[in-house]
Amino acid sequence: MKSLFYIRGILRNRLTYCNQVMAINLLERACLGGASEQSLKELALEAKNWTQWREAMEEYLEGCE
Repeated sequence: MKSLFYIRGILRNRLTYCNQVMAINLLERACLGGASEQSLKELALEAKNWTQWREAMEEYLEGCE
């Protein structure tokens, strides 16, 4: 869980807007779905804005279902 909060911190620091509650929920679901912490971190570092990151996470989660 500590690493998920770290990744959320990356988002908070890089993006002008970050829904913190939604971010941690998406990260937790992705982690439980089998995503590696490193891939989640890379996605956070590559995102240009909140919407791009959220859509990428939702797309990943749809693939896990």
